[in-house]
Amino acid sequence: MKIHKAWLMMAGCMLLMIGMSLNSTVLSQFTKPVADSLHFTRSAFTIYISIMGIISAVSLPVLAKLLPKLGMRWMVTICGAIIGITFILMSYFTTLPQFYLAGAVIGFMSPGCALLAVSVVLNNWFVEKKGLAMGATFAFSGVGAAIFSPYIAKVIQTSGWQHAYSILGVAFLILVIPVGLLVIKSSPVEVGLKAYGAKEEPEKNGGVGSAAVAGVPYKMAIKSPAFFGIMMALLLSNVATMGFLQHIPAHLMGKGLPAVQAGAAMSLFSITLIFAKVAMGWLNDKIGTTGAVITTYVLSIVGIFLFLFADTQIIRTAALVIFAFGITCATIWAPIVTQKMFGQKDYAGLYALLAAIGTIGYAVGTPLYGLAFDKTGSYGLALYGGMIILAIAAIIIPFTMKSSEKLLKEYS
Repeated sequence: MKIHKAWLMMAGCMLLMIGMSLNSTVLSQFTKPVADSLHFTRSAFTIYISIMGIISAVSLPVLAKLLPKLGMRWMVTICGAIIGITFILMSYFTTLPQFYLAGAVIGFMSPGCALLAVSVVLNNWFVEKKGLAMGATFAFSGVGAAIFSPYIAKVIQTSGWQHAYSILGVAFLILVIPVGLLVIKSSPVEVGLKAYGAKEEPEKNGGVGSAAVAGVPYKMAIKSPAFFGIMMALLLSNVATMGFLQHIPAHLMGKGLPAVQAGAAMSLFSITLIFAKVAMGWLNDKIGTTGAVITTYVLSIVGIFLFLFADTQIIRTAALVIFAFGITCATIWAPIVTQKMFGQKDYAGLYALLAAIGTIGYAVGTPLYGLAFDKTGSYGLALYGGMIILAIAAIIIPFTMKSSEKLLKEYS
């Protein structure tokens, strides 16, 4: 039985997501050793991580516009090469401005070989099983973190952070460059195929930039109430869920959990998240996008509610597991919802804009939770606020999805 090439594309995208984990989760291993070695304060050093996130949000729409000109192959290859080389150069850095500049470079290039690339490729190559493909692929960021985090920690301990940065850079080059040069194709049209599960002819099911592709034009989509609605829902959900994510260990320690056990709790959360992304992608294929998205919002609300009473092991575990399933609303839904609401025509640009807005929600939500704690001495008020915000987002979703149907029909 011949295997559809879409699954090869998914495998390539999984490698890209492992690469993404190297410039996100794994980087947390460097904070203490670098700051101690170079006599930086941790707050001053980790500014480069903030710069990375802000620049990523800015670069998403820019790279989306460049994609038709560069092509997926060269975008992935060039962005991956620059990031890998930058990691290697970081092993020689000695000043904060050097790290800040590196953060800006890595942040700008990251979407081109991670979120943007993966979302566009999977969206174009899958009609059936799209949710499962998205969920399984995005789960590999957690797999990468689980594989590389302990290894990098050991290298730092035995050989120093400089050597670890060099290994990180080489690993990134090995993971990403072959995928860009040898595997990734933006669309099945490029190789004369149909997307997996597609009923149309190839020319009717093309990828980004194809003249025959149905969908709402970018300029019309961003002016529509449907776009404003989904933008608000994604923004609010990221404020409430991703904003709280960085505070979970501190909240649990405030409940009396020792620091080591709080770390173990986050490991449980990370492992659960791997399976949650796959499960929620499967749920999308089974009950539809609207129902699946609302389900994640409800699970997020339940998870946050349980965190309020996370004084016992049972409730704490339930909160971590349920919230892990719920927080997928901030990771895998943006690419699926974008295509569902606005079609394929200008998918890359519209997804990039929505993903950037989601990143802003994360950037806003994290300090808001911190501010609430500083003012009240606990996360209680912020958690109640998070539940209200998620409820509003859940109410917005069905009306927004419904309003997009008429708009999409006009351009189909």
